Amino acid sequence: MFKKKKTLAVMLIILLLISVAGYFGYGFYKEPSRLSNIPLIKNFVPAAEEDSETPELSEEEQVQQEVAGLKAALEEKEVEKEAYEQEITQLRQQLANNEVEELQNEVARLELVISDLQNQRSNQDAAYQDLAQYYALMKAKDAAGILSKLSDDDAIGIISRMENDAAASVMQNMDQDRAATITKKMLTVSM
Repeated sequence: MFKKKKTLAVMLIILLLISVAGYFGYGFYKEPSRLSNIPLIKNFVPAAEEDSETPELSEEEQVQQEVAGLKAALEEKEVEKEAYEQEITQLRQQLANNEVEELQNEVARLELVISDLQNQRSNQDAAYQDLAQYYALMKAKDAAGILSKLSDDDAIGIISRMENDAAASVMQNMDQDRAATITKKMLTVSM
């Protein structure tokens, strides 16, 4: 029984010493090697392992290592930045090429539209010329009656391609209001 009390007392003393050591900043939680220097407690604390692989660095050496690490990270970011800048340049070039290509395609399309319109105009001019010859051969009264039933643009297209004498005879045989309307439109077209 005495032995139990003695063991209990020793354990309480050890616990008290550990608490006091922790309170006064021995830092035994982080550095168990400090506890191994306290009598009686050193029997219960494992010896600290020596870390021979990484010697402690001075504050200046730590700063130098940190600066070297930051420089390496900065260089890596600089390389990434250059890669991004090259990619942006390539994308801009592709965009410019695409825009030029789109504009060239639009110009080609518009040239086709213009060519089609010119062909239509040429065909229409040829048709008006043929019709003008036919109407010139008709009696002026009959030609005027037919031309009065056509649209203003078609009547103008045919009359403007007739010889002056034939055109005057046809216009003379038209209704005066219709002849005046066609004459006004012919004046605006020729201006």
